Formats: sequence, C-alpha cells, structure tokens
Amino acid sequence: MKVLVISWRDINHPEAGGAELYLHELTKGLCSSGHEITLLTSRYKGSAGQEIIDGVKVIRKGSKYIFNLAVFWTYLRELRSNGYQIVVEDVYLFPLFTPIFVHKPRTVVITNHLYMGNFLGQVPLPFIPVVWLGEKALRLYHKPPMITLSVSTKKDLVDMGIPEENITIINPGLDCELYRPNTPLKTRYPSVVYLGMIKKKKNIDHLIKAMVRVKEVLPEARLFIAGRGSPRLYRNLKALADRLNLDSSVEFYGEVTVEEKIRLFQSAWVSAHPSAKEGWGIPVIEANACGTPAVAYDVPGHRDSISNGETGLLVSYGDIGALGSGMVKLLTDTELREKLSQNAVAWASKFRWDKSAADFSAILQGAGVEDGPKE
Repeated sequence: MKVLVISWRDINHPEAGGAELYLHELTKGLCSSGHEITLLTSRYKGSAGQEIIDGVKVIRKGSKYIFNLAVFWTYLRELRSNGYQIVVEDVYLFPLFTPIFVHKPRTVVITNHLYMGNFLGQVPLPFIPVVWLGEKALRLYHKPPMITLSVSTKKDLVDMGIPEENITIINPGLDCELYRPNTPLKTRYPSVVYLGMIKKKKNIDHLIKAMVRVKEVLPEARLFIAGRGSPRLYRNLKALADRLNLDSSVEFYGEVTVEEKIRLFQSAWVSAHPSAKEGWGIPVIEANACGTPAVAYDVPGHRDSISNGETGLLVSYGDIGALGSGMVKLLTDTELREKLSQNAVAWASKFRWDKSAADFSAILQGAGVEDGPKE
C-alpha cells in the first residue's frame, strides 16, 4: 500500500515522546513489510525539509503553530495526486480535520489519549481553550476507523460520541531482545527510576516530594530521573530537591541513549510514574521487561499498563504520601518485589512492536478494501 501519515511531530523532533515513538514503530513496521510510507509533519529548528528515517519518507512543512494550515495547503497542492490509498491522521491536542478535506482515499485516525477537561497543569493556560475546542471537534470523526492505545482512551472516545465499533485498540510494544532483565546490574542500595519526558503534566515534583517519605524509612535510597525535556523544568526540579535536602539522593541524568535507558531500568529496584494521564505508559512496560515493577498513580493509561498488585502498585492520584508509601512497600518487601518483577517480565513479553505493526497494517488494508478504488 501507499500510505500518507500526517502528524504534528516526528521521532526526531526535540519534543518527541511516547506518542511519536508509537507512530514511528508502526510506520517503520509497515515499511519493513513492503508498504510505501510518507510522513507529513512540522518543521523544527535545524530540521531538514525532507529525509528518510527507517524507510519512512519524512516531509516537514510549517512550524508547530501553523502546521494545521500547512497540512491543508500541502495536501491539496502537492500530495493529493500522489496515489495514496490511505491517509492516516495522528491526532495530538488539536485535530487537523483530514476527514473534511480528504474524501478519497479514506482516512484512518490515531488518538493516543484525551484530556477530557482535565487541563489543569497539563496544558499551558493560553492553549486550554484551543485544546478544549479541539477535543469537542473530534465528534466530527464519527465515520473514520480510529486506533487508540488502551481501553481507557477507547472509553473516553465512546463517551465523546465516537461509535465503539469504529475503534480498535493497538497496544504499544517493545523490543524484548533489548529490554530484558540483568539482575547483576541492580544497585546495592534501594533505588527508584523515573524515565520519560520531563514535562509539567508528568508530576515529577510529586515524585521528589515522595522521596522524603522514602528517606525516612530508607536513608540510603536514591532516585534517578532521566529523559528529554525542558532545561528550565530540570532546574526547577533540582532546586526542589535541594530545598528538601535531597540533593545527594536524587540524580539527574538528562536525555539518555537507549542503551543508558535500559541500564537505568535494569539497575533500579522500582520504576515510578506519577503523571496525570497517559495513553498507555510505554516506560512502564519497558521497565517491566527489565524486571522492574512500577508504582504509579491510578489514572487512565497506567491502569491499562499496570496490573495492580501483580506487576506494580497503583495509588490514588495526587496522594504524594501514598506514592511514597507505595515505593517504600516495594523497596522493603523483597518477596513482593521479586514476585511483581517476575510477573512484570511475563506481562511485558506480550507486547511486541512487530505485532502492533501487523495489527496496524491489517486495519489499513481493511480500510482500503472497504473504501474501494481511489478516484
């Protein structure tokens, strides 16, 4: 098949996170199966106008602030006549309304997660009305096949008015050859790792505050924080650790390579995930595959990727005391931690990118057949 994918960001974008990884792995898998994939995305400082990434032809047009306009004009003027059999829109914050201006070929939509009115602390204040309107506008997407990552997001979409029969769940995957346990790497002291995007909505400050509780019980415990994100937010988090006298107990790694990420997951005793909402929680499963159980807030996404009491622990959202107590429980109860670790490895083995890509390919081919020949 010849497929056009439209997304606000590509995998090399400085702000790329789990949503971009998910899309990249799906499209990379399509290329490996012989499909021809073009990704239309936004430009960023220093980016090339075009390049090939893992077989995907990437075309960048317009900045993130005008990308929706750039998509409309680029498609109508440059791409509409290129013979695509399917157009895939990856919805992020504000939809691009492809079903309105793409009539043939058929549109397929990917939606990672919705805010559903929970904007406080997750979206910059000036953009809240835009995101709110964007989510309301998703009601226009009641006809295209829709892909999402979890049962939680599927429920949100159904509540919004998207027909349940139009929605297919494709869980993220991982590379089990890379992400695997390495017990000798475990630290000699109790350790917790947060590895993901450094953003306000991830509530990493909650995790640092929860370490005060952990240190009361386990003075030698340490917290590792790593991931791509805002230098300003990193500075604020470091200042918070200093104010709480945790400067010697919290280690900041910044952005790390895949190899470094795996070593951190393998070496930590517990992974922690205090974000407000997720589409799924890819770092949870990556840590699980490395034999590291999770403690997280009981929110959409986490309650899909974590089996409470089996592969990790879920605690009430925003309860920093409960977050700290959950970490203490796993760090001090060796029998429980080892049980959850074994379960986590078995659980993570069910999720593979090649299966996700195969499921994605089946949906696109089904949509293409249903749509009939391109006009």
